[in-house]
Amino acid sequence: VANRDKFGIDTSMLIVGGCSAGGITALGLTFMTNETRPESTCAGNRKGDLGGIETSGNDIDVSFSIKCVADMWGAMPSLEMLEGRNVPIVAFHGNMDNIVPYDFDYPFAMAGFFKKTLFDKMYGSSCIVERAKELGVKAELYTFDGYKHSPQLTKKALNENYYFIQDTMSRFFSEVVRPEKPQIKKANQKYYLDKSAKHVSWQVEGGFVCECDEKGIKVVWIGNAPQRRLKVAGIQQYGTGFVQELKVE
Repeated sequence: VANRDKFGIDTSMLIVGGCSAGGITALGLTFMTNETRPESTCAGNRKGDLGGIETSGNDIDVSFSIKCVADMWGAMPSLEMLEGRNVPIVAFHGNMDNIVPYDFDYPFAMAGFFKKTLFDKMYGSSCIVERAKELGVKAELYTFDGYKHSPQLTKKALNENYYFIQDTMSRFFSEVVRPEKPQIKKANQKYYLDKSAKHVSWQVEGGFVCECDEKGIKVVWIGNAPQRRLKVAGIQQYGTGFVQELKVE
């Protein structure tokens, strides 16, 4: 973000994601605040405070926001982190994961005294997506039934899950960043688009164009035409094409 002009980055479209610890980090980057960071990072029990989120060793102080996050078998220390943060989530997780919990449990499948001493319980992908949906956040969970950690690997080789994850993320990201299609509106006998677009082209069926400019189009409709329809096509932001159609009664 600090170098957006140098590299020509649209910082309104930042997407993060990661696997395992990377998934935990991506979720933390997107949703964690100093108020919601784990208690284990704060001072107490004869240990020092690890410091706030912004005390990581650099002097960059620009603000940023995340457009979308991919959680691949990651987890969160608290679901409260999701509140007030409407960021879409796409999640992938094996329901037999023995490293990062799929539900709410201790990581590394540890038992007894050690798990309670060394780690806090974490909320896995199933809990994260369920809570996100309750909060009205766009969220999708893809469960790999019977798979443990890193379901995209079989004996350290990529399997079909890898390509499923790749294609699903591409589709999800595209849905998030693609601009909403302009809608055809009418005012003062003129049809127009409610969002800006380039290379706009109108098509009329059952009528005649009597005026057309960059602000819209005026149409004289034929009363006894079997069908009266207006169609428009154009290019939106990021080169995304669109087509909209309106049937006129």
